[in-house]
Amino acid sequence: MTTYTDDAVRRSLLGAAHELRSTIRAQAETIDLDRSVPASIVEPMNRSGIFRSAVPSAIGGLQVDPFTRMEVVEAYAEANGSVGWIAGVVSGGAACTAYLAPEVGRQIYGDHVETLVAGNLAMPTGAAVAVDGGYRLSGRWSYGSGSEHAQWFVSNSTIHDGDTPRTRPDGTNVTRWMVFPADGVEIIDTWKTTGLRGTGSNDYTCHDVFVPEERTFHFAEGSPYDAPHYRARFFLLDHGAHALGLARAAIDTFKELAASKNQLRSSSKVRDRQLARIQTAQAEGLYQSARSFLWAATERAWKTAHQVDGLVPLEQWGLVRLAMTEAVQKSAEAVRLVYDAGGGTSVLESSPISYAWRDVHVATQHAMVATFSYDLYGHVALFGDEVPTDIENRLR
Repeated sequence: MTTYTDDAVRRSLLGAAHELRSTIRAQAETIDLDRSVPASIVEPMNRSGIFRSAVPSAIGGLQVDPFTRMEVVEAYAEANGSVGWIAGVVSGGAACTAYLAPEVGRQIYGDHVETLVAGNLAMPTGAAVAVDGGYRLSGRWSYGSGSEHAQWFVSNSTIHDGDTPRTRPDGTNVTRWMVFPADGVEIIDTWKTTGLRGTGSNDYTCHDVFVPEERTFHFAEGSPYDAPHYRARFFLLDHGAHALGLARAAIDTFKELAASKNQLRSSSKVRDRQLARIQTAQAEGLYQSARSFLWAATERAWKTAHQVDGLVPLEQWGLVRLAMTEAVQKSAEAVRLVYDAGGGTSVLESSPISYAWRDVHVATQHAMVATFSYDLYGHVALFGDEVPTDIENRLR
């Protein structure tokens, strides 16, 4: 039987997001100018449980289903793009605890249920030199979203034997994810961008930090927890949900604008213009179809995750990753439509449409959902069981 999160937990997480909405929107300019989500927002988000929503319940997490997480992230992103990004990416980083032994996960969470985990799950720009009992880790990573609030970091790294990277038979580098405390990290102020400015996605470094073997993992090895939540990286879907929240905010803002704003040199409203009505319909269609595809592909994979002992089959998971990319790319198209329809009002820094336009175009550049990520599903569709190892690792 397919299981879903207890409705009381779902309502609590969503309720917290809706309760914070007015506070978040009131601080939009501060978030943008300070390039940071303030503690006055992060702390109540943390207390709500969103940052441990992907953490196993056995070690103090909520272990919610992917649909609940997507709904909550979408709600936060609808209020503010940077806050929504933090809700998704930081809580997704905490999912690393599901790939560590329970006793190790308890060292990170245990009684510290408000722990935040930041890092970079994609680029293996660290060098982890194998030593007795673990690794000596040094490196510099980009895009450490939420790093200023974190107590722990998780980062992808290339394994080295001495000065030499360890390789697989096909010649690709062996990588593992390393989990290490924030006290060994230096944050470098590099996140100066057009959008998602408040995510604090700065570079960060560490030097010669010892990481014990038990605090390392590889997603392809699976999780020690016998739960469908960890038979695929469902937490990645927050990227799609985040972009959908931005599209929803932009469309709804334009609908209000169209009903109140007069057309240039005219007493008629923007909504009286046929093109504005067409653009609204096109934007809504993009949003609804992308959201439906993401939910449907995830539903299929979620049901399969209840039936298999190992990972969700690559064909199904590849389709989910495609749906996630489509959600981001189609959301950007939807935002562009209402941005154009809004005319001069759209370019004002204070306009929610302007925020959404800037934020979604930064989101589309993420490696998980950028245009080139379509190639991943292209490999699955055209190569079948002969998908190259490096492509499968990127998908998994």
